[in-house]
Amino acid sequence: MKQLLFVFLLASPAFAQLPTVNYAAMFFQSSKLVPAVRTVSSLPATCTAAGSGSSSNAVLYQGRVYQCTATNTWTFAVGQSAALTAGRLPYVVTGGGLADNANATLDSSGKLSLGVPATTAEKLNINGNIYTQGTFPYFQMFSTSSGGGWNQSFYFQVGVNLAAASAGDYAVLMAPSNRGISLNAGSTPRLTAFVTTGNVGVNTSTTDPSAQFAVYSSSSSKIAGVFRAASSATTDIVQMQNNLGTVLSALDASGRFYAPTALTQSTVGAAGGASALPATPSGYLKVNINGTERIIPYYPAS
Repeated sequence: MKQLLFVFLLASPAFAQLPTVNYAAMFFQSSKLVPAVRTVSSLPATCTAAGSGSSSNAVLYQGRVYQCTATNTWTFAVGQSAALTAGRLPYVVTGGGLADNANATLDSSGKLSLGVPATTAEKLNINGNIYTQGTFPYFQMFSTSSGGGWNQSFYFQVGVNLAAASAGDYAVLMAPSNRGISLNAGSTPRLTAFVTTGNVGVNTSTTDPSAQFAVYSSSSSKIAGVFRAASSATTDIVQMQNNLGTVLSALDASGRFYAPTALTQSTVGAAGGASALPATPSGYLKVNINGTERIIPYYPAS
């Protein structure tokens, strides 16, 4: 019965309309012969140019592939130009070969070093200049670790290429609104900018000094601040101004106290109970009253 059904199908007009598939052609078209790359101990003296189908078209010699580009002529195609060293970054040399150098390394822990072999534990070590170009932010650094008893989370951005900057352009150090920027000596903050308030502290640790600028002396023998005038200075060394920029008091170029006329008066109040001044003072203190030099007598304290 099965044999009769098979014969019936072969005789059926529908079977005759099925497409004819040339499986033999498909096989031979997809099975093109590719010359093998032979490993050789030395370059053969003779070869046939590429494209001829000869098995001598390509050979592997000392880690490099050579192609027969003309009769009896071998041309380096791809491979390493010298023995590569573990842990170094390979790069392509003239002719397509691979080489490496001790100044560019990447170890198994993911530590990348450029310019000099790394001797530190940091993941990125660079000895040399760095140039970045792109859209803002140009360069960012993130840290979410804590150390020294305070949170060190921050990010760093450089806003412009200062070498080609226009007037008014400047580099930018940025931190989140609830963070600050600190220059440390080891784990000890020495200069800290508090982003939320805009205050800056020197030796104030990470405690906001509640002043726009505060300097805490680090020892009893250290001067907290120095303002040094330029040679032959003619302007004030220090000024105290109001919000409009009016000078309220100052130390002039000679170190004298300066006071505007508004801080002087021509009358006095009633006599008090203090001792009367001696007839002759011990000396006179020079001051600057609204640009005019004056003197104030002084006396022994006791």
